Amino acid sequence: YSSCAEANFCIGKFDEMEKNLKEVFTNARCLDDELESTFTFVSALVAQNKMHQALDLGLLILAQLGESFLIHSDIRSIIMVEFAKTKRKLNEKCDDEFLSMKNTSDKHKLAVM
Repeated sequence: YSSCAEANFCIGKFDEMEKNLKEVFTNARCLDDELESTFTFVSALVAQNKMHQALDLGLLILAQLGESFLIHSDIRSIIMVEFAKTKRKLNEKCDDEFLSMKNTSDKHKLAVM
């Protein structure tokens, strides 16, 4: 059903896609069973210009994956501060350090990325 949902998304059959996704979400036994379909659903919401719904769902899933965000009226400032912190941390590392890092095997962290 997940593949059918994605195919229906690709050809713009959003009603059919939602029927397929309902099957996935109804029969999912854990969050991992839903992730791929949730990404499809968020993409479909964006494609239909339903940005608030896409954002809400995306933030909900990120929270379930352990990456919660505070919704704040000055989110742009918060993002800029966090971006600066990340940039500073990255500038402290040399290329060899990046190249020698191991890939993560944490499925939830990979999904967050």
